[in-house]
Amino acid sequence: MPRDVVILLDDILSAIDEIYQFLNGIDDLSQYKNDILRKRAVERDLEVIGEVVKKIPESIKSLNPDIEWRQIAGLRDFIAHGYFEIDDSIIWNTIENHLAPFRKRILEMRANLS
Repeated sequence: MPRDVVILLDDILSAIDEIYQFLNGIDDLSQYKNDILRKRAVERDLEVIGEVVKKIPESIKSLNPDIEWRQIAGLRDFIAHGYFEIDDSIIWNTIENHLAPFRKRILEMRANLS
């Protein structure tokens, strides 16, 4: 993989790690909904992840078809253009059920660069 792909993967990992830092001490959807500062920070990092995903070449994405690239980019668009219509439960579900496996796959992709 080209060097720029490595940088993109590192950007994704950094944003995921920030999300986990922002959510430290938040244990459920109710707490998440009530912490506007953390919500906005998490939403911003999810936007960043989606934007970075859009920059990953299709040739790389096609080698990793198990990753839901289009949905990740779509979430970015949903957040960026949803304004006050963002459904916190969708964001929370994404974090709770999809972020850790996605991080693991990005780490695997990153490790395979050697």
